[in-house]
Amino acid sequence: MHLKELLDQEDVTARNVQLKKAFNALSEPICIDGYEMQAIFVLANLTTKLSDSIDVTSKTEACSLLRSEIWLSRCVNTVKFRHTHNLKYPDYKNRGVLRLEPIGELPAGYISSQLCKDRHRLGWSQNSADINYQLFFCANFIWRGAICNIADLICLKNADFQRSLHNAGMYKKDYQWIEKELQQITQRKTVFELGSELRQIRLPYHKNYCALTPVPAHNLQREIHLALKNERQQKSVSGHTRAASVGDLVAAAAGKLFTFKTLPQKLRMRHTLSPSNQLPQEGLTALGQLIQVEQLLLTENIRKKLIVQWQQEVLQYIEIWMQRYFLHQEKPKLSAIVERFNVHLSKIKSGHHLAYRPEVTKLLNQLCSKIIDTNETASVEQVKSNFLLLPGMKVSGASAISSAYTVGLPSLIGVWGFLHAFELNVQRWTNINDFRIESFALCLHRFSLDNRGLTREVKVEQKTLLTPATLPTRYCDLVVSFVLKIKANNQLPEATQLYSYLPNSLCQGAVHAKIEQLNKSGYFGSFYQAALAISDKRGRWLLPNTDFSPVDVADMLATPDLLLTNVGYQLLEKPAEKPGAVDNLPHAFAEPVIGQVRQYHASADAVEDEFFWKIAVLPNAFLLGIEGTEYETTTEI
Repeated sequence: MHLKELLDQEDVTARNVQLKKAFNALSEPICIDGYEMQAIFVLANLTTKLSDSIDVTSKTEACSLLRSEIWLSRCVNTVKFRHTHNLKYPDYKNRGVLRLEPIGELPAGYISSQLCKDRHRLGWSQNSADINYQLFFCANFIWRGAICNIADLICLKNADFQRSLHNAGMYKKDYQWIEKELQQITQRKTVFELGSELRQIRLPYHKNYCALTPVPAHNLQREIHLALKNERQQKSVSGHTRAASVGDLVAAAAGKLFTFKTLPQKLRMRHTLSPSNQLPQEGLTALGQLIQVEQLLLTENIRKKLIVQWQQEVLQYIEIWMQRYFLHQEKPKLSAIVERFNVHLSKIKSGHHLAYRPEVTKLLNQLCSKIIDTNETASVEQVKSNFLLLPGMKVSGASAISSAYTVGLPSLIGVWGFLHAFELNVQRWTNINDFRIESFALCLHRFSLDNRGLTREVKVEQKTLLTPATLPTRYCDLVVSFVLKIKANNQLPEATQLYSYLPNSLCQGAVHAKIEQLNKSGYFGSFYQAALAISDKRGRWLLPNTDFSPVDVADMLATPDLLLTNVGYQLLEKPAEKPGAVDNLPHAFAEPVIGQVRQYHASADAVEDEFFWKIAVLPNAFLLGIEGTEYETTTEI
């Protein structure tokens, strides 16, 4: 859109409103080519409060402002508070300015502000008194094919726009002073003294810990809000009573910012398949083909090729059968495996004609011997793991705001923090220092999302308790079961005693471990065996979706059954010592990383590692992901 289209409107009140919207943080930049002076007049007049008696296109009013040193000084001062990441969201009581860029690149499947098209567009936040004054120098527009603003054009010493400012009424001495002030504002800005109200979390870093403060990216918030504008199912509204204090983006949205609402589905279905479920029929068909392969009229080359193919299908069938009935845990003899498999064949309709036949038994002896040799080799090479089951834990009032971009499923990095605290409690109270949680699998049985009203903000002034505003909150209740992969050692605490070491809070929600579930907890030899022991058979396992790689925010909306949550943090700066850091740890600002979660059921033939979340401490990020990925490190929970 061109500025001329708006200036041609005859209704002054409607024109004022449209011009105000054209230069706010949510609007696409408007072109001002050929109307530079008119744009300067409009931006100057928009810094004042709109009323019926004011015309924002007035040259007289704008000239008086452009020649006012007090007004210019106030407008110039606002340029210092442009940001890339909003430190005041959602708590506007925080103070400071961040102009930082995410360090490095993230692996595929993780979403941060690097997904945004216009990564260098800045937002603004300081206080509600200056929300209009920042428009003159900070509002974006298109001039000569590029997105820019008056502050950047002055810093670039653009002679043509300088002439337009002089013609509009700005004195040359004021322009020189403004140019000098703006050039002193650095492009990179961080906060070195941390306030008491600043949120901080601890994460492992260099064999110790570091403190992180999550801050949302202005551009990603903006693009998500715009993408969800016409959505209904995937949209949630975060309300803010003091929008202008939070920043120009929230103010432009009238205090109602849109975020992704992602709710788990299909929780009434079975989360783990029973061993009695039918096995794939291709293996039995291949077994029948193998015993009569010599009778088929085939060339020798084709015969050999088919024998190899059918043997692989039969081996796969036997492997799945052994896993489902836990024969791989018992290490039985070859004769016992063949005997049990003949019993299995005799009990199923599609295989009873193959049971106990001499030629089939001879073939099974040959194939099962390969499985035993493979398993023995693998058992020597692999480190044994124990799978600890903690079933049926109820969480009440957990925070459903997993990040500034997502509402619904609680933060999985918060779940990791809960389990990490559990690990430390076990080490502290049992003196078992080598107790380690390598990774965790999470089964969600029940979930409900509620908007339980607003939480009053607490503020103390001169020993008086005040409640000046309210803050938006969303809560959820859930029932979950954990399967934890623990390093095997000679000493493991009793599973029933571990409930006393669980933290009381998970994602700010109260944790209640049911007494009747105590006898269900314990150590198991495989993930599938532990999953079958869960008494509540309804729910879904939450898995990392490594195939989720959208091109932009709009592409995310095209994904069916979108389930997003916070799965980590990307550093905006290297951790360093700062006054006010929790426990005097190295501190850094980081932006939340969101990822898609896949809901699935467990079965014996599933790839076990796909169900487990493991933290990876990278040089530029802390990420939860699937085991066995190329970016995984040796860092444990």
